Amino acid sequence: MNPSTLITPILASGGDHGYLYGLFFLILALIIGAAARHFLHKVPLPFTVVLMLIGLGLGFAFRGAHVGDAHGAGHGAGHDGFLAKLFDALRGSVEWGANLDPHLILYVFLPILIFEAAYALDVHVFKKSFWNAFYMAGPGIVTATVMTGGCVMAIYSLGWGLAEWKVSTGDLGLYLAMLFGAVVSATDPVAVVALLKELGASKKLGTLIEGESLLNDGTAIVAFVVLIGAVTGASVFTVGSAVSGFFVIGLGGAALGIVIGLVGVAWVKRVFNDPMVETSVMLMTAYLVFYACEHFFLISGVLGLVTLGLVWAGIGRTRISPEVQHFMHEFWEFAAFVANVVIFIVVGVVIALKVHPQPIDYLVLALVYLVIHLVRMVNIVALYPIMRKTGYGLPRKDAVVVWWGALRGAIGLALALVVYGQNTELQFTVEKGGHGYAADSKVFFEDADGNREQLKDVTITLAHAEKHEGEHGENHDDDHGESHEDGLAESQAGGAIAGLAIGSDYVKPFDEDSAKLAAKRESLANPKAKIVIEGGGSGAVIKAKLLGISKRIRDQFLFLISGIVLLTLLVNATTIKFLVNGLGLTRIPAVKAK
Repeated sequence: MNPSTLITPILASGGDHGYLYGLFFLILALIIGAAARHFLHKVPLPFTVVLMLIGLGLGFAFRGAHVGDAHGAGHGAGHDGFLAKLFDALRGSVEWGANLDPHLILYVFLPILIFEAAYALDVHVFKKSFWNAFYMAGPGIVTATVMTGGCVMAIYSLGWGLAEWKVSTGDLGLYLAMLFGAVVSATDPVAVVALLKELGASKKLGTLIEGESLLNDGTAIVAFVVLIGAVTGASVFTVGSAVSGFFVIGLGGAALGIVIGLVGVAWVKRVFNDPMVETSVMLMTAYLVFYACEHFFLISGVLGLVTLGLVWAGIGRTRISPEVQHFMHEFWEFAAFVANVVIFIVVGVVIALKVHPQPIDYLVLALVYLVIHLVRMVNIVALYPIMRKTGYGLPRKDAVVVWWGALRGAIGLALALVVYGQNTELQFTVEKGGHGYAADSKVFFEDADGNREQLKDVTITLAHAEKHEGEHGENHDDDHGESHEDGLAESQAGGAIAGLAIGSDYVKPFDEDSAKLAAKRESLANPKAKIVIEGGGSGAVIKAKLLGISKRIRDQFLFLISGIVLLTLLVNATTIKFLVNGLGLTRIPAVKAK
């Protein structure tokens, strides 16, 4: 008998081990990040490009073994031997990364990336560069969104691609184009700023580019929040509500960031030379600001993080113990390193496993790459008369670097992943109840004229009809029945309780074409339209909203944003050195803060 068979792996036995794939994915990502930084540092490509290419390679390597969802798979189930288990762990972890919830990415990694960038700013230089950064990130992001969106509309109107974005029903095409314009306008100049420092270029130039990016990300995400609801059908877009929402969401987030930042600084002021406490307080404030803004108050967590980071970088810097300051910067640099590693690898894996670009999409990518540079040039030329007289001013040579150095990065990728996650769903709310529904109960869509269409691929899980008081006084239970592929619930006691929102269910029939989706969404918006359930019960009436974005559009959106990130890193970031040297900007001494 093999002695090892007598050993029972208590810690790893029993239960669902899908989470182990997530742990192994993190281990794999850290190995890749460390190895790429150590062994591939001489490769003439930006570090983040290398990460995305590795993610693409991992995704393509396991594309044939792609099964759709690794979150609930049993870890190593049915696999004997080390190599078989290793292959299963690799496959499962890649699947896990491809199915990672994009909102989890936002809540876990976005606070690190935004706060680290704000905390690293030289506040004294930023104060004098603020208005120029604001012009580019405030009015500039609005005009960039509109101009880019207009060019996207021209592309699909002229038949040069994006055919499914052209929707005659409602304003979906307009909202999609503007949403894309907002996401693609979010800049990430980390590579450029690092290179400018290395070349000894003007500190005011690096601070202007970095400060604009911070404010730019905040305003772009506010625009994203305002537009995403209109694109998915979750909310109705009006110019008045958009403008008021833009200011309330943005200013509210900025204010909360300042308040929480001051509280955190006051706490750290009472601590002396304790890196564990001081780092914990700073880390806590970063996550608290983002969580409170996004979850509790529905305001901009990104702008909250920007103002929080500036508070810590300003008055907070002198409150941190001198012995802790170096450790603090190293900690946040490492955290940002991990966040970038995970995001870029995840995007590469998602594209390889799930996105299927068509030849026309590459033409659109080239057009969009030209568009974003043309739009940025127009913005800088229009704002130049004001910017050259504000703060440190903006010399023409600096303006050229500001134009060419607007890279795209992790923020745009994270938002593109959120868009990609907007599967088509029907969101149900019961208006008229009933109980006693069998699993084979039929679900119909009834339009305003009373015409019915059976929804064969819709799964609605209703509540058990016990102990909860329904609309006719019956006692029903709040528990939900088991989901069944053929209809409502496995239990014939399935009940439709009046006033009960019964969640969102994936809808296949409307996921093929955005025009059909928009038409069905408009039909459901009619007060007389409804979902009717027929079966053993009394005929429940359900109101429904059709949410989400078609698969083809989600594929194109993620492909285009990822492609723009890759192109700006491959082309702009690798040529900026020659541009700076050619313009003679390396001879300009760093500007001292006044």
